[in-house]
Amino acid sequence: MIKVVLPIPVVQSTLNALLKRYVVYLFSFAKLAHGTIITYLAGLQHHFYLSDAGVSVWSPLIHQILKGFFRLESVERPLSLRHKLPFTRSMVESSRQLILNRLPRFEGLAIYAALCMGLMFLFRKSEYLTDDKRKPKVTNGVVVTLLASNVHFWYGSTPYAACDPLLPSSPPDLLSMYLPLSKGDPYGKGATRFFPLAPSNPLCMVSFVHSYAKQAQLRANDCFFAGPRCVVSSATIAIVLKATALALGIPADRISIHSLRVGGLVVLFAAEVPDSLKQLAGRWASPHSFITYARATLEQYATIANALNNPALVTAEQVKMFYSSPMRSR
Repeated sequence: MIKVVLPIPVVQSTLNALLKRYVVYLFSFAKLAHGTIITYLAGLQHHFYLSDAGVSVWSPLIHQILKGFFRLESVERPLSLRHKLPFTRSMVESSRQLILNRLPRFEGLAIYAALCMGLMFLFRKSEYLTDDKRKPKVTNGVVVTLLASNVHFWYGSTPYAACDPLLPSSPPDLLSMYLPLSKGDPYGKGATRFFPLAPSNPLCMVSFVHSYAKQAQLRANDCFFAGPRCVVSSATIAIVLKATALALGIPADRISIHSLRVGGLVVLFAAEVPDSLKQLAGRWASPHSFITYARATLEQYATIANALNNPALVTAEQVKMFYSSPMRSR
């Protein structure tokens, strides 16, 4: 058999034609957002790179088509309306007071603990919640939804897994979680994060998560929020979030489980946490990944206003000295 090897330009031209049809299908028929299509193309490009194919999914034609998709999305439904509103710590507490206190005691505690965990670790939905049938997300044969065996409560330097029947009854010094794989971790390095106890805070989230784990009777292979006693499904959390938003007078159609991830980041912005720590907390690949979530508090707007209202910060003399000198213009 004679093997015919086509020259790269011919292969690239054929690929461009196929990709044009592919992205149009994804946008027009599969109804995927343009950002999701870009992610698909990036994955395809990575495959070509590993295969040493010498071709690229990116071309001026594809870039123009994607730009057109972006504009169509903006016209049909403004991007500002699709950005999820933050669901913050204050709102989590409102959920408990308005809704969860009316449920059976353990069920209310389990849902409250799930809200706390989502906010504490800026989780994506599939990273810590299952459906109502306890089905976790599996990627490449790896369970990527948080398992009970990957949640630990630390007493000094001694860790107890959430599924340990000997888990002490007193709150721990630290809570840790481990994810073997996530969206921002394509190479499967995994991510471990810690959350310390705040002993003087009666609303410390670690204590509520510990109380849930102590009562949940979790087994090693259980997802953390899908144990024998109770399943806190993604649908349940979505209902609670939207009901709380309605009770607070907030547009419920702009609240979803992702609002907990957004809310955690917005709180970090309000606390003026450095970008490097925001990136670490949310497991983003770069600061550019989360900048669209940026929201400011009244205090932060006041900081902006105070700076712009101060005539002494940048004077005409400073402009002349620093920005219009001959050395600068060269």
